[in-house]
Amino acid sequence: MDKATAIRAALNKLGERNFTAQTATHSPVMEEWKHALLTASAAHHWTFTRSVTTLQPISNTPPYIYHYPADCLSIIQLTDSANRRITWRPYSQNTILTINPSTITPTCIYNNNTLTCADTLPDSDPIFTDYFIALLASRIAPCILGGEQGISLSHTLLQEASLHLSEARTRDAQQYASNDDAHPLRTYLNLNSSVRL
Repeated sequence: MDKATAIRAALNKLGERNFTAQTATHSPVMEEWKHALLTASAAHHWTFTRSVTTLQPISNTPPYIYHYPADCLSIIQLTDSANRRITWRPYSQNTILTINPSTITPTCIYNNNTLTCADTLPDSDPIFTDYFIALLASRIAPCILGGEQGISLSHTLLQEASLHLSEARTRDAQQYASNDDAHPLRTYLNLNSSVRL
């Protein structure tokens, strides 16, 4: 969904339809668009913003320190070549430190910032779009409607956004799990029982 369509949908929730330059609705929407995208992006590790890369250490001596990927919004996990998790922690400005790594070039799974820089919402996830539209509408309601009406509608829309967020997270997690055919107990069960996965 493109930006203008998403904004019109948010304004419709407020009973407004006018989104053009030099109108009372234009400035609040433009101010809140980026903030709402950041909030929505940080609300979950969305599969449509997931990226994978191999990290190279800043120096080849322990402790191993790595720069965040350039487009990283948040790190999900680091793994070694056997897909085992590597313990890590934030170190300093945009760097991380690994703790007892099994490799010096870990695979980094992270959420990228493409959504926060975009003027479109993902068409692949309409429930996320519903969440974002309700979130944006809740943020602009007090500025556009003003007074108790704006505040009251903002709270109502924020509750709606929360419901959409819960459903969007569930569906996104199910999508991610359906793409993962490696059951964590597959090897154990295959070796130790008659159950076959």
